[in-house]
Amino acid sequence: MYVIVIIMSLPFLSSDEFDSVTVTHYNGTILDFRTQEACRRHVSENIPALKVLANQHFPGRSISTIDCFVPKEEV
Repeated sequence: MYVIVIIMSLPFLSSDEFDSVTVTHYNGTILDFRTQEACRRHVSENIPALKVLANQHFPGRSISTIDCFVPKEEV
């Protein structure tokens, strides 16, 4: 399974702060991608919504990257 992670550009981050958002739902539906290709397709088709989500969590900050990863607990 793959999840979408939005990684922010935060140059002065302390060790107890987060620099990313893991996207688990969209419009109330759980996002569950069996392949990285399917996940990346969803990212490409939903860039505007992902940017809005990132801005809600990190107002005024730049997005470094949006990509798909296997969740840590599944590695």
